[in-house]
Amino acid sequence: MRRSYKNRNRAKSQHSLSAQVGQLVGIISTILSRKIWVVCLVIAAIALGIVGPVHDFYVARRTGDVLEQKKAYIEEKNSELEAERDSLFTEEGVETQARKRGYVSPGEVGVNVEGLEQKEVEDPSKPVEYPDSRSWFDKMLDTLFGFSPQDIWNKRV
Repeated sequence: MRRSYKNRNRAKSQHSLSAQVGQLVGIISTILSRKIWVVCLVIAAIALGIVGPVHDFYVARRTGDVLEQKKAYIEEKNSELEAERDSLFTEEGVETQARKRGYVSPGEVGVNVEGLEQKEVEDPSKPVEYPDSRSWFDKMLDTLFGFSPQDIWNKRV
């Protein structure tokens, strides 16, 4: 009889222990699922708070890149124009420009030749097209952040 009483008590204690463990697991899973939701909400709030500054940083960095590229282009064109200007202040430069305009030196005879093809003169006021040398990754990020390098390139400063 004693053994059966101990076995019953042991069975009751094991049953109540497993019920307590089940309740504890239920409580822990509820707490964890709430914590997971809280963590997810905190991460979402941080992400939404970061989006604006990251966008502004990216646009500022890319704008700086495009303006540096435009500055280099303008400096190159400026150097070409300065070299052309300097060549025009020489004797040969003045003579070349005078001959282009139809002037002749004393003792020479001027001849007009018709039918030759004229060189097309580039319009200096025409906007220069953006030299797009971006990588596929930069193009993707520019699209993602809504950045247009052509707009920055063509903007008058």
